[in-house]
Amino acid sequence: MVGYPTGSKINEPEMLSSIPASHERAEVRLYRQEIDHNYKLLASPDGGRENISLKTSYRYYVKSGDGEMRELTFLRSDPGVGPHPDEYFKNVHPLSTGDGWIAYGLCSGESDYDSSGWYPETPEKSVAAEKETSRYFIIVFSPTQLKARVEVIATQRKPGIEYREAINALRYRGPAGWMLYRVAENLSVKDPNAPEPTPGSALPPSYKRINGEYWSDASHVYWIKYEIPGADPHTFSLLAIEPWSRDAKQCYWTDHPVPLSDPKTFVAINTTWARDANHYYAFNESERCVLVVPCDYRTMKILSASFAKDKERVFCGGKEVAGADLATFKPSGEQDARDKFGTYGGSGIFTPKAEK
Repeated sequence: MVGYPTGSKINEPEMLSSIPASHERAEVRLYRQEIDHNYKLLASPDGGRENISLKTSYRYYVKSGDGEMRELTFLRSDPGVGPHPDEYFKNVHPLSTGDGWIAYGLCSGESDYDSSGWYPETPEKSVAAEKETSRYFIIVFSPTQLKARVEVIATQRKPGIEYREAINALRYRGPAGWMLYRVAENLSVKDPNAPEPTPGSALPPSYKRINGEYWSDASHVYWIKYEIPGADPHTFSLLAIEPWSRDAKQCYWTDHPVPLSDPKTFVAINTTWARDANHYYAFNESERCVLVVPCDYRTMKILSASFAKDKERVFCGGKEVAGADLATFKPSGEQDARDKFGTYGGSGIFTPKAEK
């Protein structure tokens, strides 16, 4: 690609998580702010393009009660700067001890691409794919300091990372099986209670088939052969539009938890978009996760399986389509759209209109 930077767009901070109030302190909320670094592309495989976001910086802030926001500078991440550039939290959870958070994400340069479900595989390719791994960072921090940072190896295909409050540990699927990162000891060990069921084989009596792709045992819910992190088998149910589902605590897309979701008001709009009383959600194929869409809720309109727009912006897979013309943007199918500048593919890839 050939081009040059044109400036940055500083987005409003979005709340990620909070530590509930106690007798000693007010509620402490954690926010993330994304800073998009825009470029003008003069030449690329998709043609030239004005003001496209190619890199992102991340800032994290805390706010106690009605106090001012304060940046946690030890969590800063900028493209190409420092020992851990381009890193961001894929998820964050308040610690069960009530004194901070645990977060995780991909290490710089790592990929979480998962081809399962995209193309038919031979048994040999499936076995090989199950062994592919990526490096993840795990961070433990309080509102004032970084307490620990470790890097672990997790399977690239369905790492199944989830925080387990009861034992104050982060569970993930490593090459040798299910592992537990124990916060108090800052140590990863094998999970002694991890089940390794194989759908289609002889299943113990505790396993129950929910439908063709979902099933459960006494403590877990599974999609195909992957555990749905945190799903409660006693309250789990499928929504009218699959693969959305919910339990009493939160909602899910296949085996992906939907962050901040309210199961009481959650509605599936189509197979990739949903909303509740507070947010819109979209499954993002590139990142293989469900995103909270940073849209204007009152004016948000779903256009197709890939695209949506509000009064100011166009979205693809939950992310803003930089440079799209709101007035002329319209879908030309479930996976494609166009505006006065050109056409857009299902992942937001832009092709400029040919000059006459």
